[in-house]
Amino acid sequence: MRPPLSTLKTNDFFGGGALFSRHVPTRSSDKIFAAFAVSREVAISWAGTKATKGATLMPYRSVEIANEFLRQPGALGSLTQMQLQKLAYLANGWNWAINGDRLIEDPVEAWDFGPVYRELYDHTKFFGKQPLTRMVTAEDSQAARVFGWRSDERAQPYVAHLNDRERAVVANVWNRYGRLGGAQLSALTHQRGTPWFNAYSTTGKNAVIDQAAIRQHYDELAQRAQQTAA
Repeated sequence: MRPPLSTLKTNDFFGGGALFSRHVPTRSSDKIFAAFAVSREVAISWAGTKATKGATLMPYRSVEIANEFLRQPGALGSLTQMQLQKLAYLANGWNWAINGDRLIEDPVEAWDFGPVYRELYDHTKFFGKQPLTRMVTAEDSQAARVFGWRSDERAQPYVAHLNDRERAVVANVWNRYGRLGGAQLSALTHQRGTPWFNAYSTTGKNAVIDQAAIRQHYDELAQRAQQTAA
């Protein structure tokens, strides 16, 4: 018998099993996630009583979540802007499935190479294809660069004040996907049937991807992982 969703833990979806191949995945993301083995190490329920900042879970800016990935062990100097985009998107999707809420408040758009947060792009595009060797700050924004806005306050890195459950999602996404290159992550997030694919193919380039579609997609992946674990 499958456990109720309220008893599932973060690592029920991330723990155990082999990491993705270094090659671009050829199976659907559904099958990949269904193949994950189960562990019980992180006691975080699906969408029961929510751990909170104040009274409710609060979504963050994409630039804040990007910096949370850059704070992960070995991330600085290894992650490009493209990887940050996809990791942020994956964390948002899995937070829907595990914590019952989005992680990022920014709209996410269906660009040619997968989901993109425009604000994060405007802050990181000047890094080009090179890995980021420092945290993202307000001085990196396109407006700040154009108008020369500089100050001690604006030079401070963005910070997401995550609760324990959100922090666990980010850490597990990093552990599961952090070694994948930008092209691999892009291929993973824009396969046929994904929210990116549906938005891009029906509405067109740069269409906003519906959060309800993202939630449904990751809920289904989580359900399939649960079925495999049963």
